[in-house]
Amino acid sequence: MMSRSYVDKVLWSLPGFFATGKKAGLLFSSDKGRCTILRDPRMWWGRSVKEIFELRNELTWGILPPYNTLPKELEGDSLGILMSTSPSEVKCTFEKDLRRMSNSRRLPVGGSIGNLVDLRITDSYSPNHHIQRTSARDVGASEGIVALYQTGIDVYRIPELLSAGMLGKWERRRMIPTKSAIVIVDEIVASHLLSEIIRCPSLECFEVYYSRYLDTTYVLLMMPGSWEHEQIRAVYLSEDWRIESQGETFREKPVFPGQIGGSYFVGRYAVTEHLHKRQRQGKALLFREIKDQESIALGAW
Repeated sequence: MMSRSYVDKVLWSLPGFFATGKKAGLLFSSDKGRCTILRDPRMWWGRSVKEIFELRNELTWGILPPYNTLPKELEGDSLGILMSTSPSEVKCTFEKDLRRMSNSRRLPVGGSIGNLVDLRITDSYSPNHHIQRTSARDVGASEGIVALYQTGIDVYRIPELLSAGMLGKWERRRMIPTKSAIVIVDEIVASHLLSEIIRCPSLECFEVYYSRYLDTTYVLLMMPGSWEHEQIRAVYLSEDWRIESQGETFREKPVFPGQIGGSYFVGRYAVTEHLHKRQRQGKALLFREIKDQESIALGAW
């Protein structure tokens, strides 16, 4: 019998999952109609920092037991939630009332947080068969990641599955921080695309792409030739510039963390995806200028 101090809430799973090095949990919304925009960062483009914060503040991060360390594995309805094709209505039992999360310099995981004692899906739900089959296979994480990508599973969703310990050889599966899972998935998918890109014909002319958003300027120069990729990042901090660079050729594998860190692999994935869609290869030089004045850390890229 549940203690009277426990708090029951009916919420909607996105579905979503987030883990740090010490805790892991599922992401919920109180409004089913908001689940699509809350789980798809593509829909945030063009919004202000304030608007993005407001979106994340709508989320509840339900921490899974044992609360102070990462669980060994997901099971029961927790596993079903992450396999679902759409938001699921869930009855959540929390240890106590939810508490607010606050972070003035980084995008919070959610607006509120609480320790989950129990949860139960209360409506019918349909699992994504690609996720279900891949998660049930005893294959390496790289093979599982590529298989999911090839079946059209969103590249924003695959890191959550890896982070939740749902991919890889049985004996090696474990939960890992979601930020690390994002870098791993970007590296594996980009390398898979590159294995095909290097057999494609070269670009025929120079191309320049430009964008500016949230105190960050992006310039991509693409050139004819065999695959090469370099990134240059300039960050303005305390009246001074810090400039870093990192690169690779078709004969060299990228080094992690390198000079730029995880954001290098996010940009690398974007470039390889663009070239793969065009069935071309080429040299890519990516400049990113960040003027960190009143900006907030919103992600790697």
